[in-house]
Amino acid sequence: MQFDTRSLWIYIHFGRLQLDLIEANGKLCTNKDAPRAVFNAKANQLCQVNNVAKKLGITLNMGLASASLSCSDLQLHEYDQDVESQHIINIANYLYLFTSDIVLAPPNALILRAQNMLTLYGGLQAYWQVIEQCLQKQKVHFVAASSYSVQGAKLLALSGSQYQAQYQSQHQAKRKLQHKTQSPFWTSHCCLKQAAKNVLMLLLL
Repeated sequence: MQFDTRSLWIYIHFGRLQLDLIEANGKLCTNKDAPRAVFNAKANQLCQVNNVAKKLGITLNMGLASASLSCSDLQLHEYDQDVESQHIINIANYLYLFTSDIVLAPPNALILRAQNMLTLYGGLQAYWQVIEQCLQKQKVHFVAASSYSVQGAKLLALSGSQYQAQYQSQHQAKRKLQHKTQSPFWTSHCCLKQAAKNVLMLLLL
């Protein structure tokens, strides 16, 4: 698929989408304070971990056996790509109430063409504020980045995920690519502010 490089794009990555769905489901998650993780059966590794598990030393990409030995109370759920892909569609359908051009990037990402919405909302910051509030209502963790290239926005967003993980594990307050919002969910804006001021990013792929 060819993307217009004259338009501003926002890439939104949902790094723990299935885990968010599980924790929002009272039937699947009877104890929200329990350490919980999603594992990839093919790789035999953890691919999503909640904060309770992280505090107990459970980390992403940890082997299933090691994780079980490290935390006997760890609640495990097998990764299901179809579950995430379907929920990406659900999130996109909700966002269509507030933005026009959305590209699905299953199983765990959405791409927004922001250019056409800037005039309507009066700029990127106001537009993103609406999108951010919509995503927070969905109770999902996400990171987002903007660029005049989809690939550039994607790389920045995925880099934001790495900074986010470092922040949560080391409790470092100063990171250029992220900040903590008033909600319990995290957003990594990755140059959204600079783009709002029409500053060209260095990474234009």
